[in-house]
Amino acid sequence: MSPKIVTEVDFNRRESEIIETAIHILAEKGWKSFTMDRVVSQVPYSKGIVYKHFSSKEDLFVAITNEGEKKVAELSRKAISFNGNWREKYMAMGFAYVLYCRIFPVHFFCGQTAVTPAILEKASLQRIKAHRKLRDLTWELALNPVQNALNEGVISLPTGYTADDVLSATFYAECGCLWMILSGDVEIIEDQLDLEAEYFKTFNILIDGFQWKPLISEFDFPTSLKRIANEVFPEELNALIKQNLDFYKQLIN
Repeated sequence: MSPKIVTEVDFNRRESEIIETAIHILAEKGWKSFTMDRVVSQVPYSKGIVYKHFSSKEDLFVAITNEGEKKVAELSRKAISFNGNWREKYMAMGFAYVLYCRIFPVHFFCGQTAVTPAILEKASLQRIKAHRKLRDLTWELALNPVQNALNEGVISLPTGYTADDVLSATFYAECGCLWMILSGDVEIIEDQLDLEAEYFKTFNILIDGFQWKPLISEFDFPTSLKRIANEVFPEELNALIKQNLDFYKQLIN
C-alpha cells in the first residue's frame, strides 16, 4: 500500500493546528508544564507526525514566536497608514504593539524569551532563520516613521545617535511596561496605576527628549491616541473593551 501523500495545504493546516494547540497549553499550564507529550495528547496526530513538524518543544516555541511576529507586522502596517504626522504614526506603532500584547499574550511572552540561548540552541535552523527574517521585518516597519522624521528634520539627535537608538529606547521601555501588565506585577505601584496610560505618558516624555516635533506642549497627543484607536484599530479596540479594560473604554469617541 502506497503511503498517503500529504499536500502542502494539508501540511500547513496540520502545522497550524499543532501550533494553536500549543498556544492553548501554554495559556493554561505555562512553560514549565509545556511538553511535546502534552501537545501530542491533545492533537489527532501521532508523535511521529508532530515531530515531523517540530524537532523539539523549543522549536515549537519559536514557531509560536514567528506567528506572533507576523501579527506584529500586520498591526504595524495598519499603524503606518494612520493619517497624521510622523510622531503620531510612531505613537500608532507603539499602540499596535500594546494591542498585540493584550490580544496575543502567549505570543508576546514567547517572543520575549525565544531569543535566549536555551531556546535557540534546541530549535531548528530553518525556524531560527525564519525568526530572524521576521524580526528584521518588524523592526524595519517600526523604524519607518523614525527615519522619515529624521529625513524631514523634525528630530534633533546628538552626534553618533541614529534612528535605531530612538527605536531601541522606546521599544525596551514598552516591553518592560507590557511585561508588568501581563504578569500582574503592579503590587509595587501605589494605587494600581493604569499601566497603559502611564506608558503613553512616558512614551511622549521620552520622545520629547529626542526633540521630536511637535512636542507635548505643542500638540494634543491624547486626542491623537483616541483617533489612532478608533480610525485604525476599531476591531481590536472593541475586542479589548469586551474584556472590560478601562483604558480602552476611555478611548471610545
